[in-house]
Amino acid sequence: VDGPTLAWLGGPAQYQWVTLVNSGSHTDVAEIRAVADRVADGMRASGREVLNINIHNPGVHPAQPTIDTVLLLMGALGVLALFLSAFLVVNTITALMGQQVRQIGIMKAVGATTSQIAALYLAVVLAFGLIALALAMPLSALMAYGLTRMLVTNMNATPGPFTIPPASLALQLIIGLAVPLLGALVPVLNGAGLTVRQAISSYGLSTPAKPGLLDRLLESLRGLPRPLLLSLRNTVRRKGRLALTLSTLVLGGATFIAVFSVRSSMYAEFDQAYGYAQADVNVDLAGSIPMARLEAAVDGVPGVVAMEGWATRDLNIVKPDGENSDRVVVLAPPASSRLVDPVITDGRWLESGDKNAIVVGNHFLALRPDVGVGDTLTLRVDKQNTAFTVVGVFRMAGDPPLPLTYVSYDALSALEGTAGQVNSLRLVTDRHDAERQNEVLAVLQARFRELDLPATLSTGSAAIDVQRSQSDLLVTLLMLMALLIAVVGGLGLMGTMGLNVLERTREIGVMRAIGAENRAIMELVVVEGLLIGLVSCALSVVAAIPITLILNAGLGSTLLKVPLVFRMSVPGMAIWLAVVLMLAGLASALPARNAVRLTVRDVLAYE
Repeated sequence: VDGPTLAWLGGPAQYQWVTLVNSGSHTDVAEIRAVADRVADGMRASGREVLNINIHNPGVHPAQPTIDTVLLLMGALGVLALFLSAFLVVNTITALMGQQVRQIGIMKAVGATTSQIAALYLAVVLAFGLIALALAMPLSALMAYGLTRMLVTNMNATPGPFTIPPASLALQLIIGLAVPLLGALVPVLNGAGLTVRQAISSYGLSTPAKPGLLDRLLESLRGLPRPLLLSLRNTVRRKGRLALTLSTLVLGGATFIAVFSVRSSMYAEFDQAYGYAQADVNVDLAGSIPMARLEAAVDGVPGVVAMEGWATRDLNIVKPDGENSDRVVVLAPPASSRLVDPVITDGRWLESGDKNAIVVGNHFLALRPDVGVGDTLTLRVDKQNTAFTVVGVFRMAGDPPLPLTYVSYDALSALEGTAGQVNSLRLVTDRHDAERQNEVLAVLQARFRELDLPATLSTGSAAIDVQRSQSDLLVTLLMLMALLIAVVGGLGLMGTMGLNVLERTREIGVMRAIGAENRAIMELVVVEGLLIGLVSCALSVVAAIPITLILNAGLGSTLLKVPLVFRMSVPGMAIWLAVVLMLAGLASALPARNAVRLTVRDVLAYE
């Protein structure tokens, strides 16, 4: 705004800030600090008072924390998706090698070597990798450009032209070709290393390995239906494959649940932050106004049931050197305030009768980590230095422009000589929904215009919406990645169940030949898949705890400047349970349906 508008709003008539651009380095803090100190010394020599020198992350874009958070999320979840994809490759190639065991035996019988067979199948994997790259490269470029436009537009900037960094293409080539080859290497070598006798004599009725502890435990179970017992034993029949499948599902499920838990943690953090602004309507005045005049202005406004008058100031806390200072926002609520519910991490909150007591927050401690409860801070009020004792430390999420501190209204008004005057009004409405708050806001705006009281009014619900909107983009990204991971985990389970049914094709034929119905056979396979899904879900809940803690620490520190409070999402667990059971049902029903559609003669003749 221009000078007259600022004066009408109650601002100063003269300049208060000097901004400097260094002629040398724009990122060297030491050099910039030396230049700023020389300018400050010159100002002091000319009789001007220098209150604060602020060098805020030179060379770093203001939106860098948001970008870092997004990249942290996409990087972490991208690595998880990469591991899941590697497991999927292992499952798929294992299924392929299991299906073609006899063909491998025939090739070896006519002279093929192990290296030739391995090269043959690795070439197939490489071909699939090239096809995947042909699809992934243009799709990823378009999606990356779309995401970039969304992020940049969200920061109120103009997106740049469409470009594809060469490093991105190189990384895609390495991942798209190396990961499938590495994932397929072990199953290909195992399959190619079979002897001719082992390969030709494989009929899907392989001799089971020596029973282990888990097998003996399952054999000791009594009282369960025989189909369920059979499904239980089939589930652990191939322990290595089961471990691989569970790894895929557990990693996918843990990430899925962790995503919902991070969202719950974010919302819990916002709810705590709301404890510092519980008013339904906030009125910030241009200057100090007698409380009696404000009460008369608000009197008769429908819906207002309570109000408090606060004093708020931008003041300076002098640094130990006695010259420079840290600029802070000082909030002074009345002693009986019920509109602030702080999260105290050390010491206590303000009490009735406190004189020169101050409560500082985590953002101030980031500037002055040497300060603690019991220390003395020098608060400069109207060019006078007054000692305040730190009685408590509070915790608040977010990144305010200036650190927040709290003192009692009586202490601040006594220093300024403004007893009975306030510059901030906090109102409580009879209903706390957004619609009611906006109704009261509209009436108050008209009332303050009539009385020629310049003021800025806002609602509590709007403040909450602004806070939560910061996380909406991140939550959307998290949900998309969780959905992708769930799909990959389901594909891994489908490959495992398909391989299990394929190996037991002749066994299914034997069961059908002695009278087993198609429905009973399908139930055996489906129950096996559901058991795998249930076990993976239970393990996913446990594995989600460390993932949630890691994401909470990273997201909280970069976006909200505090580690997020830990919250496990019960809805996330329930949704994953439903998703994994649905995936398990589909993944096992489709292979079972294909098996029971074969005739008994075809199944028994299967090789």
